Amino acid sequence: MKGVDGQWVCEADLLRQIAVDFYHRLFARDSDYALLFPVRGVYGDVSQTDRDGLVSPITDEEIRKVLFDIKPYKAPGPDEYQPFFYQSPCNVVGPAVCNYIREVLDG
Repeated sequence: MKGVDGQWVCEADLLRQIAVDFYHRLFARDSDYALLFPVRGVYGDVSQTDRDGLVSPITDEEIRKVLFDIKPYKAPGPDEYQPFFYQSPCNVVGPAVCNYIREVLDG
């Protein structure tokens, strides 16, 4: 990706900062970006309750529901295990799976 100076950027921290800066400018109230990327009014407003839900910690029950929504014998994922592996002994591997998912999502 190119930085604001036109130079290519490859470092993860700089790329992350470029992306964050772009979206801060895009969604700022008085933004020149709004003319280039008209996003205001395209999507409905998000209620405060929904915003709070988006930033609240993920519960074990939410993770369990998503895990059990997957068909048990789907093709294995990158870890080479089918969903059945995580679903069948949920009381054994469930807490470890939930902790791992939260670690991944927290970065």
